[in-house]
Amino acid sequence: MEKETQFSEALHAYEVRHFEQAFTMFSKLAKKKDLNSIYYLGLMYFSGLGAKQNSKEAFRLFSIAAIELHTEAIYMLGRCYEEASGVEENLKQAFEYYTASALQGSKDGALKVAEFYELGKGIPYNLSLALTTYVELAKKDHPYAMYKIGMAYFTGNGIKKSWESAHSWLNKALTNGSIDAMNQFRLMGSTSKTDFRETKDIMRIGIDLFESNRVNDSIIYFEIAAKEGNGLAYRYLSDAYFNGKGVKKSLETAFEYLSKAANLKDPSAMYTLGKRYETGEGTPSSFTKAAKWYEAASLLGYELAKIELKGIRGY
Repeated sequence: MEKETQFSEALHAYEVRHFEQAFTMFSKLAKKKDLNSIYYLGLMYFSGLGAKQNSKEAFRLFSIAAIELHTEAIYMLGRCYEEASGVEENLKQAFEYYTASALQGSKDGALKVAEFYELGKGIPYNLSLALTTYVELAKKDHPYAMYKIGMAYFTGNGIKKSWESAHSWLNKALTNGSIDAMNQFRLMGSTSKTDFRETKDIMRIGIDLFESNRVNDSIIYFEIAAKEGNGLAYRYLSDAYFNGKGVKKSLETAFEYLSKAANLKDPSAMYTLGKRYETGEGTPSSFTKAAKWYEAASLLGYELAKIELKGIRGY
């Protein structure tokens, strides 16, 4: 009973973000072979909470707990192998650990299994099995699984396209608290009653995600903000498609977004659009059009554009 009380106190310290205190408490319990403490100690090393980040030590601790069939430790071993954290990347091994954790009831593990099937990561691509996994999770009221089913109906990917079914599943996801569903409705121009965010809030979230290296997650926020007239969002989307960050690289799509930003009188976008016309990236090369955009940016006081304009016209 004393060990259980000590663990509860350590967990409380962890949950209220008193990480150094929690780390000390979990360390003492881990020496007594308390599995949950070993797992949480691994989490803290994994993320650098309360101690210096140490991926190898995290992997070692997760391995100890996983041998004793600790479900979430098994899941975290999957993440270690997927993210090459403390061990060499091995997607096949990651899938096996995710599957093992899912069989023991881990919803996070099941989501990863579905993701691996959907993307063909380390295993053969199998959208049917991915959707089957999402359906099983949806039966347990998992909002993200409901969202994924709704999007499958919306895009017709792996299932017959149906707006009615898509709307129904996305609504179920929204009712269960899915931010993804809320974002999708907003992107489609149908803001939900529970969505009180302003465009500037959407843009701030997108930038925060982008700067936190969660580029994939940031894209839909930029798409929403761009649709609602935010010029900076067009710039971020253009850069994402130009460099293939969070989306499949497309110079043509990057050029389209950049053009929309330039048409909103963004001098930096005007200048970059001139460069794209000059180099022919995403559009046929045209020195005349390049000069036009350099001149437009120059009139707004953009100094780099003035320099390029002198070079291209010989002023």
